[in-house]
Amino acid sequence: MRTARRRASLRGPAQRRSRMKIPHALGAALLGAAALLAAAGMRPPSAAAAAATTPAPTSAIPHAYVEYTVPRAATTAAGNAPDPQLPAYPDAASAGIDQAALTHLVLRAELFHSDALVLLKGGRLVSDVRFGKPAGPIEVGSITKSVAGLAIGRLLSTGKIRSLDEPVADWYPEWRGGPKQAITLRQVMSHTSGLAAQPTPEEVYASPNLVRQALAADLAYPPGSHFFYDNKAVNLLAGIVEKASGRKLDEYVRDELFAPLGIARFAWMRDPSGNPHVLAGLQLDARDLARVGQLMLDQGLYDGKRLLAAAFVQDSVHAAQAFSPTGGLLWWVIPEWTRLVIDRPLLDTWRQGGADPALLAALSPLAGREIPRQELFTTLDRAFGHDKALRLWVDNVPARSLPTPKVTAGPPIGFDANGALGQYLVVLPPARLVAVRQLRQHPHRSSGDDFEDFPDLVRALVPAPSAGH
Repeated sequence: MRTARRRASLRGPAQRRSRMKIPHALGAALLGAAALLAAAGMRPPSAAAAAATTPAPTSAIPHAYVEYTVPRAATTAAGNAPDPQLPAYPDAASAGIDQAALTHLVLRAELFHSDALVLLKGGRLVSDVRFGKPAGPIEVGSITKSVAGLAIGRLLSTGKIRSLDEPVADWYPEWRGGPKQAITLRQVMSHTSGLAAQPTPEEVYASPNLVRQALAADLAYPPGSHFFYDNKAVNLLAGIVEKASGRKLDEYVRDELFAPLGIARFAWMRDPSGNPHVLAGLQLDARDLARVGQLMLDQGLYDGKRLLAAAFVQDSVHAAQAFSPTGGLLWWVIPEWTRLVIDRPLLDTWRQGGADPALLAALSPLAGREIPRQELFTTLDRAFGHDKALRLWVDNVPARSLPTPKVTAGPPIGFDANGALGQYLVVLPPARLVAVRQLRQHPHRSSGDDFEDFPDLVRALVPAPSAGH
């Protein structure tokens, strides 16, 4: 990829803009399972843990990363030590980590071409493995949504936003008096706004103004009545943050969250109109992403400073609507177990809706029983191959607005944020554990690189929590 760079003359910490053209095929190849399962609110199986990745524009419209280097004085003024480093355990055993399980996790991470694996226990570093690759910011995909949501939380804690139940029309009065006037900030953040969008993000990346595009979207469902993983609607958050704070989303996060966390280097993609992306587009180093996880683990506190209200953190990492047992406010609940039900009435509905007979035949043996979530995708992978399976699913279920399988989930044991290609930020509060896995987007060597069992392998690092936790 050829990347042209130019320096932007902007006030404040150093910034640099990189113009990038991303092949259209990349967006098609990295379909988000969150989008694939949009109608039912099934938690994404990480590969595509988000439908969003870096841009796959259908036109020549440029989207560009803005690169930030925060002066050390800024992080010091925000309350951090002059050179904030994570304290480290001398070894895994000292952290209460099973060494054999950690060795297995690292070997699996290497097998799947990971670029970074970072583990924290109780805020202290257990492991930082880079697999012979350079450290530095990596695109985190839909984890960008989760971080953007924290900007809303910060605005709530400082009183610049009154409530998550404020209507979006308070910031965009053009929605008043129309069918969209009832849409609230909470509904945008819980994927229940009802705004129409395609199940994959190509239309978003083709737009010169992501905020105006979302404002112009029609209603597909009454607000609050339906879960749909919406890569278009979430971009409203960039506009709301700017209107509430007077700063661009990326600059607000830099000043109010990243500087106090000691994050000194990152990049954030903007559209041609200057709006930071929310669907994806943030680049962070693995250690810095772990700091975000530690902030959430500690209920909005970092190094003794409260950045987010504890109540907001709790709302974010628990089911935030009635349609998805694992969908929080731009974060995902990790349940003890997740199962799906594919029954004959569902298959009949798909058949009547025009679904491909090959898809129906492949899934027919699963009918009539509860199955682990991953068995659905394993079955499709065996029948069609990974990439074709994803495309077949999205073309036949969400794209046709057909219902997806009923989901049942066990009690919550943690939460995560995740993005395309298997970007993970996993937090297990009972174990005081934060785990990050990252993979650079090029080259994407194989479908296994999505590393979908990463959260389960992280769970295996520590003894199972006792009942009542």
